[in-house]
Amino acid sequence: MSDEPVIETKGWRVDQVHLLSPKQVCIAALIAQGYANRDIASRLHLREQSVRNEVSRIFKKTGIANRVQLALRVHGLHVALKV
Repeated sequence: MSDEPVIETKGWRVDQVHLLSPKQVCIAALIAQGYANRDIASRLHLREQSVRNEVSRIFKKTGIANRVQLALRVHGLHVALKV
């Protein structure tokens, strides 16, 4: 059994869900819950730099400028993370 969090997506808009990889969705959900990059890296067994790179890719793919906007978008899409 994997220690990786399970993501439930309820109410995703079709035009948004295809933009991000499953890993990016997980990172976005953790950001929306207030986790720092270091905590996300630890939780997902990644390097902190890898998380930073993924966050940058998320911003570029979605046109979102910062973590607060990302959190608002995630909450608006009803992304729930079960750990």
